[in-house]
Amino acid sequence: MKSSFLVPRSLLLEFLGAFGREYSWIPISGLIEVLGALDLDEAGVRTSVSRLKKRGLLTPQRLGDAAGYVLSEQAVFTFESGDAIIWHAREVANLDDGWVMVAFSIPETARAKRHLLKSRLTGLGFGHVGPGMLLAPRRMADDAQRVITQLGVAEYVDVFHAQSVSGQDLVALAHRGWELQTINERYTQFIDEFSREATRYPDAEGRDAFVAYMRVLNWWRPIPFLDPGLPPELLGPAWHGEMARLLFEGAIAALESQAHDYVRNLFSEVHSK
Repeated sequence: MKSSFLVPRSLLLEFLGAFGREYSWIPISGLIEVLGALDLDEAGVRTSVSRLKKRGLLTPQRLGDAAGYVLSEQAVFTFESGDAIIWHAREVANLDDGWVMVAFSIPETARAKRHLLKSRLTGLGFGHVGPGMLLAPRRMADDAQRVITQLGVAEYVDVFHAQSVSGQDLVALAHRGWELQTINERYTQFIDEFSREATRYPDAEGRDAFVAYMRVLNWWRPIPFLDPGLPPELLGPAWHGEMARLLFEGAIAALESQAHDYVRNLFSEVHSK
């Protein structure tokens, strides 16, 4: 199976998110060997490790004479937070439930917090529908309030629960607030890339299963964070999100056990040397 990847720099993070929590200690030699199967050389692995160490996600720890790392509490929290989106597509919103609207006017003196507010709410699925105005399905109201409180910007922000009763077409609003065409193209590309390969996954073993698993994950991981899970009435019949989700879940189910066995066996061999 081919082992080309879209974003080689993200491979270590994806590997740790998918496999790292199984291990109380991760040897650097094991990381170099397992990521070598993904065409990431030793220098690339060490650079990626250094980057994650600076971000506070990896903590150096020696086991006897062997160098290695443990996942920090921040890393575990980060991975657990992402699990619900990566492994389970956002819940599709009910149009009748309405919306949550966040209106903010944060002064230039606090522009760093303004940027964080926008980026974190966008990551939750909010769309930009006007200057200083973000919109999301109503189910995101509690998460939005949590972000606002964490950033300490409540004095600059108003949160509204809203229903659309008149005005411009909601479909047009959705396409203005979110990059729906781009997201749907990503889903289509995923389907085109993996639909034929998926027939071979049940027979994949060892290294091939691991490489295929990581390749599917590497393609898929960014997409759910882009998709806000809007009501299907706003997406139209050409929306490919559900088809892509089923393909992803089927691929993971077919490859997961063999991929984990490969990593477990490789790490055991490294420990025994």
